[in-house]
Amino acid sequence: MSEWFKLNTLISKLNTLTNTDWTKPRNCATNVTCPEVKFEEDHVLVRNNINPNVVVRFSQEEWKDLVDAIVHGEYDQHRMEEV
Repeated sequence: MSEWFKLNTLISKLNTLTNTDWTKPRNCATNVTCPEVKFEEDHVLVRNNINPNVVVRFSQEEWKDLVDAIVHGEYDQHRMEEV
């Protein structure tokens, strides 16, 4: 199964995920700065595990747009340098 398919499957489940715990990437080591994400009924929260008091809130649509942009490489370093 391709990574793109897995990601789209996860995104499509956003509407059904509610009140989950904060999650972070499996490959984050202890004492390393890692993003954490929490899916709630009508929005997605993102924070840094080192400074958890600062939380960014995305609507589900904003979150889908951000993930789509990341998947399509819009934030890749070489693309950022071209702008």
